[in-house]
Amino acid sequence: MDQIGTDDGSNIDLSNMTANQIFEASFAQYNVACVDDFDSAGSAIMSVELVFGGWNGYAGPTGISGYSVNLYSDKDNAPCADLNGDAYTATEASGDLVEEFGGLAGMSKIGLPVNGGPSGNINGVSVVPNNEFGTNGQTGSAISFEILEGGGSALDMNQANPGGGFGLPCPSATPNNVALRVMGGTADPCSGALPEVCAADVSGPDEAPDGFVNVSDLLAVIGNWGATGDGTYRPVGDCAPAPNGDCTVNVSDLLAVIGDWGSDCVARGACCLGDGSCTEDVAEADCSGDWLGTGSDCGSCLSGACCATDGSCSNATEAGCDGSYQGDGTDCADAGCEPAPDNNTCEAAIAAAEGDNAIDNTSATSDGAADFTACDNFGEEGLYNDLYWTYTASCEGDVTISTCNTVDFDSRIAVYTDCGSEMLACNDDALSGACGLTSELTLAMAAGESIVIRIGSFSEGGTGSGTFNISCAGYEQGACCIGLTQCVDGLIPPECTAFGGTHQGGGTLCSDIDCDPTPLNDTCEGAEAVGPGAHAFDTTYANPEWADPNDAVCSGTYLDWAGSPDVFFSFSPDSDGTISVSLCDAASYDTSLAIYEGGCNDGDGTHNIACNGDASGETGCQSYYSAVDNLPVIGGQTYLIRIGGWNAATGAGTMTLSYTGGSETAACCVDGGCAGEVTYGDCDALGGLWVQGEDCSTVSCPLPFNGCDGSQDSNEEDDGCSICQEDGFDTADDCNAGLNGDGTLGAYTLGNVHCGTASVYVDGPTGGQYRDTDWYDDNGVIDAGGTFTLTHGAGGAHLLGIVDIDALAFVDYAINDEGFYQDGYDITVAAGNYCLWIGPSDWNVAWDCASGGAAYSMHVE
Repeated sequence: MDQIGTDDGSNIDLSNMTANQIFEASFAQYNVACVDDFDSAGSAIMSVELVFGGWNGYAGPTGISGYSVNLYSDKDNAPCADLNGDAYTATEASGDLVEEFGGLAGMSKIGLPVNGGPSGNINGVSVVPNNEFGTNGQTGSAISFEILEGGGSALDMNQANPGGGFGLPCPSATPNNVALRVMGGTADPCSGALPEVCAADVSGPDEAPDGFVNVSDLLAVIGNWGATGDGTYRPVGDCAPAPNGDCTVNVSDLLAVIGDWGSDCVARGACCLGDGSCTEDVAEADCSGDWLGTGSDCGSCLSGACCATDGSCSNATEAGCDGSYQGDGTDCADAGCEPAPDNNTCEAAIAAAEGDNAIDNTSATSDGAADFTACDNFGEEGLYNDLYWTYTASCEGDVTISTCNTVDFDSRIAVYTDCGSEMLACNDDALSGACGLTSELTLAMAAGESIVIRIGSFSEGGTGSGTFNISCAGYEQGACCIGLTQCVDGLIPPECTAFGGTHQGGGTLCSDIDCDPTPLNDTCEGAEAVGPGAHAFDTTYANPEWADPNDAVCSGTYLDWAGSPDVFFSFSPDSDGTISVSLCDAASYDTSLAIYEGGCNDGDGTHNIACNGDASGETGCQSYYSAVDNLPVIGGQTYLIRIGGWNAATGAGTMTLSYTGGSETAACCVDGGCAGEVTYGDCDALGGLWVQGEDCSTVSCPLPFNGCDGSQDSNEEDDGCSICQEDGFDTADDCNAGLNGDGTLGAYTLGNVHCGTASVYVDGPTGGQYRDTDWYDDNGVIDAGGTFTLTHGAGGAHLLGIVDIDALAFVDYAINDEGFYQDGYDITVAAGNYCLWIGPSDWNVAWDCASGGAAYSMHVE
């Protein structure tokens, strides 16, 4: 299979890359593989190639420690159980590496062997870089345009993240092709392993192994003495040395036959019967139950109480239980078996009504097929302890079936036309995200149409009770958009769909609808003129217009525009002053932001005066938001605000614009006191902190931070740590980098005033821009829970907070104003596993060692 195409790189989609990485152990929950479909059709697989790159601190392939090659028998489910391939897995430290593949900056190609040339039931493949995030950022698979030469199908890739760190369902289907090649051929039979048991049984009366080492095998060795394989066959009689033989019949094979002479080579082990009884030392052919493997014993034959549908109980294995299995080691005396509900089988389904219906599957058995595949199933195709209902729609419209927060178990819902038919629809966890592990699905039905509803549990025995609700919302006529320019009134949704259109909702009219979803401010010329305040935007249907912004203006903030679709706003201040632009919106996406001075004809997109990828310091935001603070502006000049997304992400959000005019006055804090009400520029000239909206009678001025003077109780240097990380520092040597490094935490005693430095610097080995983040252990005091007061000051704006180590997230934090102390900030935590974190609040290159912005002082009590 070839999804790379020609080696000039022309078939690589440079606007796209998909996360593909084995992380260090502390971030193992983020391990993710790009798994593409591949059918070996029985041919041996000899080697693979992958085109890949990286971001977020990625410095190149030299930082990658190895590559995991995996082949799967089930592309959708096997990687979600284990990223290591169930059909083949191997990690290669190196391979045939081509950097700058096809002349593409940042893209590399790796070629790797597949040892032994596996074949057979293979329908998925992944090649995953082993790459430490802390030292070499993130890696991803390159994506190719639709190029297929055997073995795969178009645009059928999954991302598998079994640890759930990225919050993706597993598998997460992605309409892409991974840029990889799979090369086949004929494997040398001698490269495979010899049989683990009785390798010396090489022949028999019919010139085939007969289960015994005897004279037939001795004659085969003598008859083929000196024979050597030529890469297409293994000579009969080559049975030593272990594990693979030497592809020649010689004295080692003769000695192996003599050594095993008289051996009975029939594999024997334990035979586990469905009623829980077990016999050891049984050949597989003689076992009428579950044969547990060579050398196994009955200790692996697990059984427990089995509740039958009539309420009776017997001992059985899980596979042998024709009822509800109560678990390994359970006993009928304690099982409390109850008769199964009347609607335990599909054939006994009972009628459900619109509104609330009672459900209790505590004593239900798992009756139906394991066919939960029409929706996200989180790697589990079964629907357990299931019950059945019939329903006839009362309207033509959308029928909703819901257990959302109305049952006390992890539910699943499936719908069929009738018993034995294929599944029409299903749901595990409601897509709204508001129902936890309970379920909700909606399907279109005609009035009088009937269905079978199957409701059960995610796992065997995970039962409970409650109610489920059925409602039928009849269709309303409304506007139907057909393409971008045509609109038809008075259609219901199915009629609109039949015309190839998009229904705009019940009661809508074409006179009120714009069928073109492209935002009006999609281009610079269409920029929406705005004033200070909050302004909604949506890039979902936007198009990229200009070249990517110049990220050198905001290096290290993960701008990563990557040809992002974008929208534009414009603002013209009345007078000189400053503006701040924030894209903080909890319901929004991973944004990127650029600001320009002048009109649309003043450049090509690379002339931005400010930009930002990821900001920090605001609360109530999405995980990654963008912001530019206090940008000086000139009265009467036009400023363009361009909004895109990280790696071309799109979505809706809110842009909040703040403007401070040059003539506006407010309190100016200098040396801990108010120096008067002055303009921002005058306060800045005094080295003060300008507090908009406050005057001297209301402002609470923070104390200025004048550095560490030696009077503090402890210092970062006490742990032997570098006092300031300058450009060229090797990040791997940071001795208190916590979960950003090797997990080491510095020591801090609660109540001490502690001094340190945390600069912004360029890493020596990678050339990437980093923040020195200091992590401290307080000897378990915070772990016990309680309310703690955090106070700190720094030359730059620094963030001090409490981190939940298990969740890898801040509980809460405070940020000081640059050059000042922050007032005491209270954080309350429950008992848990915590540490303290302090470091620059942003990748501000002005906060380097020489600036004086790196020093900080912290106090927690």
